Amino acid sequence: MLPVYVNSKGRPTGKAFALMAAAGIRPVVFVEPQDEVAYRKAGHRKLVVLDEDDRGLTVARNRVFDYSESKGVRAYWLIDDDVNHVYTSPGDGKCHPAEIGDVLTSCERVLEQLGLPLGQAAMEYQQFAWSAKRPYTLNTYCDVAVVIYAENLRSVGARWDEDLKYFKSDRDLTLQSITRGLSTIRLHQFAFSTPKNGSNDGGMAPMYAVSGLEEAESLAMCEKWPGICTFNLKKDGRPDVAINWRMFR
Repeated sequence: MLPVYVNSKGRPTGKAFALMAAAGIRPVVFVEPQDEVAYRKAGHRKLVVLDEDDRGLTVARNRVFDYSESKGVRAYWLIDDDVNHVYTSPGDGKCHPAEIGDVLTSCERVLEQLGLPLGQAAMEYQQFAWSAKRPYTLNTYCDVAVVIYAENLRSVGARWDEDLKYFKSDRDLTLQSITRGLSTIRLHQFAFSTPKNGSNDGGMAPMYAVSGLEEAESLAMCEKWPGICTFNLKKDGRPDVAINWRMFR
């Protein structure tokens, strides 16, 4: 299995950690200095402590990216700390609960068989996986439970854009991957579930409460990727970016 890394903030007992512990997976967890004591008390031993507090998610993700290079890691799993279930979805119109270790190794096996020059690969959201009509989609977003092909990304000069401190940087990295000659893939037969954005304590919850922040970063994405990204408001009023993925397929 590829190394598993987790950026975590204010969630020393995050649900993803329980899933991994049950499967015998001990992830490397990247935390801010202000959280170190709490995470050690919660039993985390494989900790990397960031240089500063409250620098933003993108800075933290780049710390993981650089750490992987220092360890000679070519690819790794980057999993959000609030993943609460994983599933298989074999095309029968259902999602079946599964052990996370089995799911990760199965994903890796499929990716190896496909043999594509990848920048990112991801599992599917549970709410979409059950009804998927095909096993995967190429050149589209990769969120939450993602294989980062760090060596490939470094070879094309791609990394997390720290001007997008909190929101949309995952989609930005995907666009960097695709426009620089790498593919991305989302595997529909493997899925995850998480709480609604900003609904649970810790992580990005405080940032969702900052008025105008997500809108500003969404507009910044549109400025960075003209003709590809357009500003969009979701039905619940949340600012978002619509990305024309079809132009890459």
